Parts: sequence; structure tokens; C-alpha cells
Amino acid sequence: MGNQQTICLRSEDYPIRVRFCEWMLNKIAEDETFLERILFTDELVFDIKGPFHLHHMGIKTIKWVGIIGDTIIGPIDFPRRMTASFYADFIEWPLQDLLQSNNVVDDVIFQHDSAPAHNSKSVVNLLNKRYPESWIGARRDVGSMISWPNRSADLNSVYFFYYAAIRSQINNEEIQSLEDLEERISRAAATVTSEMLGRVRTNFVIRLRKCIEMGGGRFEQLL
Repeated sequence: MGNQQTICLRSEDYPIRVRFCEWMLNKIAEDETFLERILFTDELVFDIKGPFHLHHMGIKTIKWVGIIGDTIIGPIDFPRRMTASFYADFIEWPLQDLLQSNNVVDDVIFQHDSAPAHNSKSVVNLLNKRYPESWIGARRDVGSMISWPNRSADLNSVYFFYYAAIRSQINNEEIQSLEDLEERISRAAATVTSEMLGRVRTNFVIRLRKCIEMGGGRFEQLL
């Protein structure tokens, strides 16, 4: 989920992140459409933080968001406790309708992280059926193109771009209720436009290179 950026990297993460970034750069070099065909996804946690909100700390909502090419899909309401069954059903039906309604139908490469529901057998089987050899996540030995590195939201545009853009707008003053939080998310989401996404892809490539430069370590201080 989208709060994974705050988790410290472990020693085993560094070489995995380097290998992933090298693989991604090679794929982008081989196929100029590769990056634009990746559907980056994440479940984002929006809660109430800061000095205004001591009396409302239990208020939060979960949103699923996807970014592919110049298209933003979502935000879509997700349950606080996502089950593998719910997630598989979402991929099978609502997601396909959302992609079609946004004219995203061909050669999609699906990406998600290693959240427990993402790694269930039912979800893996569905991805192998729906996106054969065209998805990123879980372990490579179960059918994904490459494993998504753990604790690596800094490489996911849904987190480092979309979540950051929304988060920066919603906590500027006191939020009174869940409805208030939802309204602020909707207003903030309307300010995030497809015209921004070309720059996001450029930034993603820079992030890949900086991650390699740092030996797989955190790199955002170099941006």
C-alpha cells in the first residue's frame, strides 16, 4: 500500500532494487512504448494527521488509483481490510470496465506491489490469465515479468506523484469528518491532470538511474 515509503529498507532490498531498475531501463531502451503501457497501481491510505486533528485521528479512507500513459484511473473506494477475493473481483470486472471506458485496451502491463492480497493464488492465476507474461509483482517464478521490489513506493508514480500531490492539499486546515476528508480528496484529485504525466514518466526514469547510483538505497534527496 501507499504508506510503504515510510518503512526503512532492509539489507536484502538494495540489490533487488538495483536489478529491478536495471531491468526497467533496459526494457524502456528496447521498446519506446514500454513505460507508457505499464498500469502502475496502488492502494493509498488517506488519514488525518497534523496539529489540527487530535480529535479525529480515527478517520481514514482507502483509495485505489492507477496511472497508465497519460491516463489516471480513479480514485476508487477500497475497503480498509482488502481480501484476496475482493481484489480478484476488482481486477476481473470493475477494472476492465474502467480501462475500456478510458480507451485503455491493448498491451497493458499490470503492476502492483507485494501486499498480501496481491500475492494470493487466485489473484496470481487471474493475472496470468488476464495479462500473460505482462504483469509485475509477487515473485517471478509464479508468472510475473519481474518481482516488484519491496518497500519501493518511491518507484511507483501513483505514490511519488499522485499521492504526494493529493496529500499536500488535504491537511492544510482542520478536517471535521470522513465526508469532509472525502470531499477534499475529490477536489484535490481534480487538480491532477493528464498533462502532468509526461513529466512524471521522465521523473520515473531519473528515479531509476538515481536508485542505481545509490546502490538501491533511498535517492529522493538527489532529485
